[in-house]
Amino acid sequence: MFSTIHVPDLSVVSKRAPGEKIVTAHHMVGNTYPYTKDTWLKDIKLAHDHGIDAFALNIGTSDWQPGQVANAYQAAKDSGTDFKLFISFDMT
Repeated sequence: MFSTIHVPDLSVVSKRAPGEKIVTAHHMVGNTYPYTKDTWLKDIKLAHDHGIDAFALNIGTSDWQPGQVANAYQAAKDSGTDFKLFISFDMT
């Protein structure tokens, strides 16, 4: 049902010089209906370990999505990293 996605080794990105831009990835909240906080935590740690600094959380209008956003923020807080999240309003 799900396929494995190869994430390239981006470890050099985490060794940025001061003033360099951060690396972000879009995370489609609309695809996270079955997620738990632990699923978010796994995604955040995997992204962080590969040099991604933040997720843009693409949210829509489904009534369950705010709960998933809350889970994502709690997972980021609990991750022990400096991983960032921000909202991208994708209402279509």
